Amino acid sequence: MKRSVYHLSFLFLIFATALQSYGQDVQVTGKVTDATIGETIPGVSILVKNTTIGTTTDIDGMYSIGVQIGSELVFSFIGYETQTIVVGQQKTIDVAMKPAITGLDEVVVVGYGVQRKSDVTGATSTLDDADFNAGIVTSPAEMMQGRISGVQVTTNSGEPGAGSTVRIRGSSSIRANQDPLYVVDGIPLNITSITPGAATAAGINASANKDPLDFLNPDDIESITVLKDASATAIYGSRGSNGVILITTKKGEIAEKGGREGELTYGYYAGISMLPKKLDVLSTEAFMDASDKFNLGLTDMGKKTDWQDEIFRTAITQSHNLAYSGGTDKSNYFVSFGYLNQDGIVNRTGIEKLTGRFNASQKLFNDKLTITTNLSVSRIKDDRVPIGETGGYEGDVLISALRGNPTFPVYNDDGSYFQQSSTYRNPVAMINLTNDNTYTDRFLGNITASYKIFKDLTYKLNLGIDHANATRKMSQDAELSYLVNDGQASIANIELDNQTLENYLTYNKQLNENNHLTALLGYSYQKFDEKGYNLIVDGFTVDGIDYIDNLQYGDFDNAFVGSFKQQNELQSFYARLNYAYKNKYLLTATGRADGSTKFGANNKYGYFPSVGVAWRLIEEDFIQDLGIFDNLKFRVGWGLTGNQEIPNKISLLAIGTAANANYFFDGENLSTGTTFIRTPNPDIKWETTMQTNVGFDFGFFNGKLSGSIDYFYKETKDVLLMLTSLAPAPTTYMWMNVPDMRIKNSGIGIDLTGVIIDKKDLSWTATFNFSTIKNEVVDLPVDLIETGVASGAGLSGTRVQIIKDGYPIGTFWGKQFLGYDADGISIYKKDAEGNDVKEDLGSALPTVTLGLYNAFTYKNFDFSFFINGVFGNKVYNNTANALFSMPSFSKGNNVTEDVITSGESVDNTPEFSSRFIEDGSFVRLSTATLGYRIPFKKSSWVRSLRVYVTGSNLFLITNYSGYDPEVNTNGEYDGVPSMGLDYTGYPRARTIQFGVNARF
Repeated sequence: MKRSVYHLSFLFLIFATALQSYGQDVQVTGKVTDATIGETIPGVSILVKNTTIGTTTDIDGMYSIGVQIGSELVFSFIGYETQTIVVGQQKTIDVAMKPAITGLDEVVVVGYGVQRKSDVTGATSTLDDADFNAGIVTSPAEMMQGRISGVQVTTNSGEPGAGSTVRIRGSSSIRANQDPLYVVDGIPLNITSITPGAATAAGINASANKDPLDFLNPDDIESITVLKDASATAIYGSRGSNGVILITTKKGEIAEKGGREGELTYGYYAGISMLPKKLDVLSTEAFMDASDKFNLGLTDMGKKTDWQDEIFRTAITQSHNLAYSGGTDKSNYFVSFGYLNQDGIVNRTGIEKLTGRFNASQKLFNDKLTITTNLSVSRIKDDRVPIGETGGYEGDVLISALRGNPTFPVYNDDGSYFQQSSTYRNPVAMINLTNDNTYTDRFLGNITASYKIFKDLTYKLNLGIDHANATRKMSQDAELSYLVNDGQASIANIELDNQTLENYLTYNKQLNENNHLTALLGYSYQKFDEKGYNLIVDGFTVDGIDYIDNLQYGDFDNAFVGSFKQQNELQSFYARLNYAYKNKYLLTATGRADGSTKFGANNKYGYFPSVGVAWRLIEEDFIQDLGIFDNLKFRVGWGLTGNQEIPNKISLLAIGTAANANYFFDGENLSTGTTFIRTPNPDIKWETTMQTNVGFDFGFFNGKLSGSIDYFYKETKDVLLMLTSLAPAPTTYMWMNVPDMRIKNSGIGIDLTGVIIDKKDLSWTATFNFSTIKNEVVDLPVDLIETGVASGAGLSGTRVQIIKDGYPIGTFWGKQFLGYDADGISIYKKDAEGNDVKEDLGSALPTVTLGLYNAFTYKNFDFSFFINGVFGNKVYNNTANALFSMPSFSKGNNVTEDVITSGESVDNTPEFSSRFIEDGSFVRLSTATLGYRIPFKKSSWVRSLRVYVTGSNLFLITNYSGYDPEVNTNGEYDGVPSMGLDYTGYPRARTIQFGVNARF
């Protein structure tokens, strides 16, 4: 007891002494220096917080000020971070100020390294976490859609996990893949489709490919950098012609000595999605009235069925993301888990995704060695229904719903599905009697070792593995009336492996006060393996079983079994030199040599140089004297890049069976023989794209307005085509490079950022991007190349797009529709001899794309919205061509109201023509978000908590008559891709989501 009294007395004495000293005056002196280089800083403002008492440092960085103990001193100076220090008993306070990182000093990711933004000579754009598109996004393409000039992202459909078409500065090839190269944490990906095929019924062809990048959790992505011009992409050589997208995932922060307390973050949202609009097909009453009006006598079963209501639903989405990160001055770590369950707005469609990530780094041996690892795993389950990208007159789920007779019932009186005949398809039965599930497992990981050989020279080793395995299991119940061999089961599998080995040296040297040099020299090797199998068995008649799990009940006499395997390798040597003189004149020179197994024996290697120069005009006195600019930089870049994404083995001889390879072995019986099916061409080489870029980066009004403007010209030569062989030749066609042909792209891109209001409680920031691109094919060696396969009744063998000399890729080509004659028969434009004329009907390529983003904050509230627009492009409404005509109505198919009043005769033939080419321009309110940050005391275990509501696809302004003009059904023909086709495209949903983000 006595000891406790002593303790209390002692504590009281300490408290009384502290209370007596608090508020006493003390004279504080000290020195202020730069924390980076240690030099003193004159002119630093030192202010007693919440008073007007202050002083500044003298020419030697010294200061002296009288304050009260317990006061706070605020140290501030332009270009440095402000610091606040509480005054205690000490009479000397020295301060080391850290330089503030401005926009120009930000470090951006480039190929095989990083650079200060101010030192970049190429055309690049970077989005970070604050710039990404809000809403329910499942892949990086959706995160950046509409946010960067010169980058067009088209979501191919509204299906959960749907693939996207990404074009950077136009289309540069015909036969080769036009997708950009994706690099995730230093690993170049093979984005070959990993959507296994499946058995299809008559009239329903292959379903659309899913997004090969949806294995990435958007919450794990820290930044996305797009390399646009050749001076930026040439470091990736043979894969740089379509642009490069660098994806960097989140890492734990390197902390000061002693470590940083770990941080736990959790994000959750729930969303409600619905169909924005239904197509205005006829109701039961209107359907029968029209039947009577035209004396068609169509079947009336007395029901009032809205088939669109039967297949669409209000869909629910849930997402959970949990992450933990931390670090010390020697290491950092980031661990995350994600779960997404997104229902599609078509019944029984959706995606379920589980992801995990572990990123970490550790410094060893006095910081000379740094080991870094990035590991991610994912499992995705896709649920699908019979919706095909192309098909015949019978139709898939969407075609069957749109054309369905509204007087027909969904079910018979006994509860079975109403299926009038093998040609009429009940879309509800198609959905519920088909099980189509794909399970995709993916592992992407790399480990890097970076060793500082001496102060200015670093060696880096990067080892990476990308493994994907997708299995699709599909069964179609024997109850489906259109199956010709009873029930059917199919299993398909695709397995991809990508192994990466990279070594490179980086020399970074400040030669003297005016000269800085960075040099890179490296070697890269990648091996790509792809294999798969498929099995189709029909003849199932047993009820109440899952065909997939009971294959023995099928008819194996008619079973189909197939498999494949292929392998490719890529070996590369590369170098880059960055030189800066007075931080004012900048040079980047790059060279890369790539060797690929895909090319002919005489041209295995390609060589891809580039050069970029920049002049930081803001460093010139005559620019500074103008008092206008905060930043001004002029850039010029030139380079050659290649494209190795071509079909496999096309340079080699192929022998196989063919229709013309049969012969009479014994003079009587016809036997199957072998023949040449591909003529070898050992001279096949890389398509090469030359690109020139001229640009300015600028800033005004103390950083209030900044941006860039670029002009580019891109020309692809040695275009790879499959052309008619020169006689004599063993095959009709052969692959070859066309030396004189060119594909040209030119355009302008503008990116602007404005800080309109920047006050303590109120801010408003806006970003805007604009781009215009012109595409043209020059010196095509044939009259035209057809693509764009039309689907539906009466359209077999119709191709709607062409590649033609003097026209852009994606040109629609056909008859010009002029209306109907007195008998309701189509009238088309004719030439002087009275023949129908086929001509240019417009291009699927847009002439202008733009995006506008606005973000506001008021105290703890935040509000943002994003609008994007596409203009000048055309869309072929294949769905309308196949369904919405009077001849189709006369056969008992439903149609839209405008068909009934069009004046068309039931005897007309609705051929492909400009009648079905529509303006694809649109303006979309893509997202709008309102959030509120709930304030917590600094001592609280909750660091921050934000609740929000986001709306996606809130409104759409367009003249397009289909569900949505942003669609890209795959109608490729003979390997030539199409664009701008809409055939039963899965509609894009309108979504409202409610979420919370918390940090602990």
